[in-house]
Amino acid sequence: MRSLRESISTDRIKDKWPNGVLLHGTSHKFDTFRRGGHEAIYFSDPNRRPSQKTQAEAIAEGPFGGWLVSVRLKKGKIFNPYDDPVAEEIRSKYATSPMTDKGDKRIHYVDAPDIIRAASKLGYNVFEFFEPSVIGVSTAVTDPSLIKVLKWYKIERK
Repeated sequence: MRSLRESISTDRIKDKWPNGVLLHGTSHKFDTFRRGGHEAIYFSDPNRRPSQKTQAEAIAEGPFGGWLVSVRLKKGKIFNPYDDPVAEEIRSKYATSPMTDKGDKRIHYVDAPDIIRAASKLGYNVFEFFEPSVIGVSTAVTDPSLIKVLKWYKIERK
């Protein structure tokens, strides 16, 4: 078993993630997740686009990284504007960044704080936000008790 003091490249652990595992990149190892500046804790799904690095892996390898943690989420109240009229009402009120298609209900990352503040009051605690920087979606969680840490990886910074 690899020592946590040894650094590895994310390339060496790529494409070995079971379905349902999410990743989070950070600068340090910790015991308890806390909400970040955008009102939530953000995760990447390594199986959504397995041939590309995730936002979490890019953060872990970057100048402000150093650690990658794999997690699973417990069941939460998912904010889904496609199937939930209350969520759609919140999205249409607070989403300011137009997406490419009129029927597109993806929520842009810049709208996350306002939507999270409004939706959290109604018990929503799991969200998906579109992040143009990775041309993909990140999962955001507002309730740290939903996060189960699986494993920490010390990552080489590039």
